[in-house]
Amino acid sequence: MTLVRPKHIKTGADAREALMAGFGHAAKLAGLTLGPHGGRVVLERADDFPELTRDGFTAIRDLEDADRFATLGTELLKACVKKTRDAVGDGSTTTALLAGAFAEAGLRLVAAGIDPPSVRRGFEALTHEALTALEPQSGPVSDRAMLAQLAGVAADGDAEIADLVAEAVERLGAEGVVNISYHQGVDTTVDYMRGMAFEHGLLSRNFLLKAGETEVKLDQPFLLMCQGELTETAQLLPALEAAREAKRSLLVLAQDVSDQALAVMLTNHREGTVHCAAVKGPESGIYRHAATDDVAVLTGGRMVGEDTGLMPEKVDGAALGSAKRAIVDGVSTTIFGGGGAQEAVERRAEQIRDAIEHERKSYDRGKYEARLARLVSGVANIRVGGVTETAWKARYKACENALSTARAAAKDGVVAGGGVALARAAFAIENGAVGAGEPERRAFARALKEPFRRIAGAAGCEPAMALEALREAPAEIGFDARVGAFRPYREAGVIDATRVTTTALVNAAVTAGQLLSTGCAVALARRPDAV
Repeated sequence: MTLVRPKHIKTGADAREALMAGFGHAAKLAGLTLGPHGGRVVLERADDFPELTRDGFTAIRDLEDADRFATLGTELLKACVKKTRDAVGDGSTTTALLAGAFAEAGLRLVAAGIDPPSVRRGFEALTHEALTALEPQSGPVSDRAMLAQLAGVAADGDAEIADLVAEAVERLGAEGVVNISYHQGVDTTVDYMRGMAFEHGLLSRNFLLKAGETEVKLDQPFLLMCQGELTETAQLLPALEAAREAKRSLLVLAQDVSDQALAVMLTNHREGTVHCAAVKGPESGIYRHAATDDVAVLTGGRMVGEDTGLMPEKVDGAALGSAKRAIVDGVSTTIFGGGGAQEAVERRAEQIRDAIEHERKSYDRGKYEARLARLVSGVANIRVGGVTETAWKARYKACENALSTARAAAKDGVVAGGGVALARAAFAIENGAVGAGEPERRAFARALKEPFRRIAGAAGCEPAMALEALREAPAEIGFDARVGAFRPYREAGVIDATRVTTTALVNAAVTAGQLLSTGCAVALARRPDAV
């Protein structure tokens, strides 16, 4: 029997060594971009101009080795780095550098006779120690300027995007609803409006009309808010007719929409007669009625159902809510620019505050607080512009990264940047280096210092001497690599979001542990006709 695509297999130390060839090479390449003195990586593009980047993930994104096992190792690191960037918008280079250092240190321990599972378990325990050591180092964000600085790093130095993101996060909070959209122009702007978001998405994926589409965007929608289920065509006809006559879209909030009612909505949506979508209202069970009525107040409509005395088949235009825009995906709904009267919204908010004050049950109080937050927090829409489509895509991604980082900082605080927080965590681990596991402890601590060592060396300092100076320095002192000096890190603005640092640490340690515990690697053989 002849295999169509034969495979190569390596086991044990041979497999780990082969994977490390690509894993370590990719980590070193990403590490070249670290810190203020980090260099740019020029990437060749087959059908376009070369791309310059200082982002660790972008630098290794298309990396591939002639050796398939090395490529497997590279892909393992890519997945790790991408997970960090997608989660917090920054920290891709630190993740790559730490993962490479952990893997290299672990393989040295294995070569010295310690079995791989023991090394992996030791590193897992030490990761928890490092996270514990990072907790007291974290402090709150002091002002918008600090948020803008963090966002600017994640946005690759785009000051305009950083300022707008910082303003939006400061104004709406870490959990505020911020949407990013396309703007036909060069400028990037932000609009604030009344609105809310809740965690219920499309009742049917058939509302997604195009392949690869993940959300339905409704411009100038009417909103029909129902207590119960909608199953009959007659229940939807008045709302659909009102939307058609006004040339607007329709968003239906109901416990469920099925059978004939769903069929008529999908038919209108597909044919473009009335663009529409159906979702469950906010919350669930006994809390859904009140939460959906909040949407009615926000949008200037009325709840329909048996309890209100207004049935959906008798609805007129005055009972429908209105908004400037609605975005619905598989898991959430966001409403922008509710058309309800400000006085009505404030009156409902005051009623909820009064209920919170008198509610004794903590669970019910939490539900009231969630309703109040949805009703009064508002939403922001950052409209990203660009000279060309390529430039716009790059700025759009930069805006996403900046928003993730700013939110992480606003929620969980900041630590000293430039690898200082990780180095101090390493000092704490070294101070506990007694008894069993001492080799793993020393190796892990040394790997934790690698980001600081790289940054200090690039700034013209001797890394070992810089580490000793940092060890003796007070907790508020960091290292400003721009001038090669130790300074108060908050005053110098050398900071990282705490969640970025912890996420990079955890992802790097977990991925290195996966490589260390690998017992077998299977790689596809290169096709005979491959170039």
